[in-house]
Amino acid sequence: MSRISISRSRIAATAVLLNDHPFKRLPGCRRDRFEMQGRPTLKPLAIGTDTQVVGISRSRRCCQTVVAMIKTHRNGGS
Repeated sequence: MSRISISRSRIAATAVLLNDHPFKRLPGCRRDRFEMQGRPTLKPLAIGTDTQVVGISRSRRCCQTVVAMIKTHRNGGS
């Protein structure tokens, strides 16, 4: 196993422990709270729609713009 896969497995194991750990003052744990409140509001993603492809390409361009701005700022540009 590579170091990355070992780290990921350790993180996953720690996340399970943290999510199942009971709250100090409230009843239940994070997993219980998510099952009651979070999961019912989640909806599956629509796959293959044109709007998602446009959204992804816009997001990618936006990220590239932000990265370019950061590099310019680090290099002392205005």
